[in-house]
Amino acid sequence: MGLLLLVVGIFSGLFVFIATMYSVAQAMLNEDKIRWVHLALILATCTVMAFLYERMVPPARISAVPMFAVAFVAMWMEERWFKVFPIMQQLFAAIVIAGLVNF
Repeated sequence: MGLLLLVVGIFSGLFVFIATMYSVAQAMLNEDKIRWVHLALILATCTVMAFLYERMVPPARISAVPMFAVAFVAMWMEERWFKVFPIMQQLFAAIVIAGLVNF
């Protein structure tokens, strides 16, 4: 069970990293409202990750709620298969909100 949790944690971190790098690219390349949505998503993701890095799970769970909402807006604004990146961030926020993060 411990190895499974380790593998799931590694892949979860990898997917969140890829999705955050996509948001950085969108924030740099776009000029419309979606730019500001991705900037807010980057800020929310970094906030949640900083709380988790410091092993402060309750504040991370609280700050994951706006991250989930902003990721939903980003998913709604994206086109075609690019919706998968905000969905990855939504899943990460849902995992944190559900309290499935433990140390």
